[in-house]
Amino acid sequence: MERGGEIDLGDLVRTLVASGYARTDRVEARGELAIRGGIVDIYPADAESPVRIELWGDEIDSMRTFAVSTQRATGEIDEVTVYPAREMILDHGVEDAANRLRMLEPWASSTWDRFAEGMAFPGMESWSPWFAEERTALDEATEATVVVFDPVRCEARAAELSAEEDDLAAALAPTWGTGAPAAGDHPALYLALAPDDAAIMAPPQAAGPGDVGFEMRGLDATPGDPESVAHAITRWRTRNVSIIVAMDGEAAANRVARVLAEHGVALDPTEAADGDRPIVLPAGIHRGFRVAGVRDRRRR
Repeated sequence: MERGGEIDLGDLVRTLVASGYARTDRVEARGELAIRGGIVDIYPADAESPVRIELWGDEIDSMRTFAVSTQRATGEIDEVTVYPAREMILDHGVEDAANRLRMLEPWASSTWDRFAEGMAFPGMESWSPWFAEERTALDEATEATVVVFDPVRCEARAAELSAEEDDLAAALAPTWGTGAPAAGDHPALYLALAPDDAAIMAPPQAAGPGDVGFEMRGLDATPGDPESVAHAITRWRTRNVSIIVAMDGEAAANRVARVLAEHGVALDPTEAADGDRPIVLPAGIHRGFRVAGVRDRRRR
């Protein structure tokens, strides 16, 4: 949504509720929604701050972030992207699949009934493998080169999650009833990390000529000291190093860009890195980000 755009309030509320947002009188936590006349308060599931949208008819007149504690506005924004507040959306596809599962897997008919009726319930995400293909985030990245940092730890953690699921299935299998799959025969909730050639494995240190290594170390600056950080960035720029400052959320990215600009470092807030100028991304390292123009040398 963006300032100046038009939305239908009823459609917006229905979409947000279907996406897992809970209506409340006062927004205080992620995944909550409040309506007061032509004012819509939303706390996006991945946002640093909630957003207040003021409507003039169907037009978005203003958009502001606000503080949970005081409910007062903290800054104006031009647009906001609101992602679902839960992993599983109860759409018509899920309802149709649940109706088919009623016949194919009658041992869980009471659960399929809830899905078919569009009822959200605690723990429903654990049933998502029955409704989805066995695909991972790496499978979805068909138009990008994925870099997996510290692949050994990633693979070990993936194996741990799979083992935990197997243990839980073994404990619950006796309660599933007649006709239920044996433990281990059900669709897996966690899939093994088995990337194909589209992914680059990047261990902390290259073990051989075929490995891609990424050196990771601190910025050599005092945390919380903008002047120190600005000096460090300036030093790295003189070495022809591409600089990306990754922050959690648009508000944090804009704030860092503004503070560093006051200390002589110009950073462009953007959605993707192009490697040509220092930038600040509204996406934390732990969430990942897209670097435009960088190609896998193995594909050349």
